[in-house]
Amino acid sequence: MSTIVYTAYSLPQTGNVSGLVLPANADAKGCTTHQLQIVCSDTPTAGTVTASYQSKNGDRYFPVRDTENAIVSMPVATEDLISIDGVELGSLKITVAGLAGVTSWFAILRGW
Repeated sequence: MSTIVYTAYSLPQTGNVSGLVLPANADAKGCTTHQLQIVCSDTPTAGTVTASYQSKNGDRYFPVRDTENAIVSMPVATEDLISIDGVELGSLKITVAGLAGVTSWFAILRGW
């Protein structure tokens, strides 16, 4: 992994959230590799995270897709990272649904 250029944190959250925006740092110029991490206070038993990205200087959000062009849906009970490659991010909008077994959580967005 290269040197991390920026890190953005959400405020602590409880339960499900829709449309939580994490802005990419202004220092992110040229960053085209990003990683979203969900950090939970306890071990989650259920829940999914989906994300949409806004490119730098863009005004619309597009769903994060995998290499097979399917929309990425991360199960938080078994995974904690979503990688986004090939775009300079302006911001990332996340939705957490069906979360169980957790009292609080927060998101971290990193770019390099």
